[in-house]
Amino acid sequence: MIGMVIRSQWSRVVWGIALVAVCSCSSETVTPVPDLGVEQPPPVPPEDPPLPRVAVLNEIHYAPADKTSREEFIELVSVSDSALDLSGWRLTGGVDYTFPAGTTLAPGAYLVIAENPAVLAARFPGVRALGPFAGGLSSSGDTIILRDELSRRRDEVSYGRGFPWPTGGGDGGYSIEKINPSLDGKHGGSWRLSTASGPTPAARNARYDDNAPPLIDNVAHRPLTPRTGEAVTVTARIRVNEKFSTVVACLNSGGLIWAGYPRLSVGLSTFNRTAVGQGPGYLSVRRGSIR
Repeated sequence: MIGMVIRSQWSRVVWGIALVAVCSCSSETVTPVPDLGVEQPPPVPPEDPPLPRVAVLNEIHYAPADKTSREEFIELVSVSDSALDLSGWRLTGGVDYTFPAGTTLAPGAYLVIAENPAVLAARFPGVRALGPFAGGLSSSGDTIILRDELSRRRDEVSYGRGFPWPTGGGDGGYSIEKINPSLDGKHGGSWRLSTASGPTPAARNARYDDNAPPLIDNVAHRPLTPRTGEAVTVTARIRVNEKFSTVVACLNSGGLIWAGYPRLSVGLSTFNRTAVGQGPGYLSVRRGSIR
């Protein structure tokens, strides 16, 4: 017999007459998005070949509670096993900043780049930040690119408002925090709003989770408008964090019919399963252990 010990964290995609919801969620939020049954354009390829991630964007504060206070900031964290020399590295996109010569980052250390370092230090005593950066972070969505001294893209985040990004998106003085530095920051499911205590510059994120939920993207189903009793094929890309012990994907239609428990390996997997049911169904990706 197969049994599962399941955490309350999972990712799910739901379909019915058309695909009605896709979410990457915890026990806290399930947020639908409209009209995903239409054909989606292919993803835009990156301008640079992928390079090892050694420092990543980890926290973004783009909507201070006091709109007149210049306390926006961007936080980096090192995911390298050795010290990094960030001399000549840049932040581009919504902001522009060049790291001065001699800027280093120890393994696991944080580095804050502020709109106004003095204002940030007054708002968060003890936090020393680089800056100021030029430009500003839009509260409706923006892009931040971390480039090395050769202008190669080393990390990138294009955040937005609402699903799949954290609902509320920074209103009331919250920041958005990556759940775990090892997750891909391009995906909204990798981020959460900071807690009621506010942003955490130069410190471990309050929303940090060593076993963050897996991520689902590039979801599609055929036919686009299935009839009752018609077979529906669902495909998706599923990203699994290296910290997971076991991850299983379950395709359910009508609440009763399961199309298997494919066990997923660390990294990127492609899900492709077909089920026939009598009503809406869902694809769920769950972290647990099988025995």
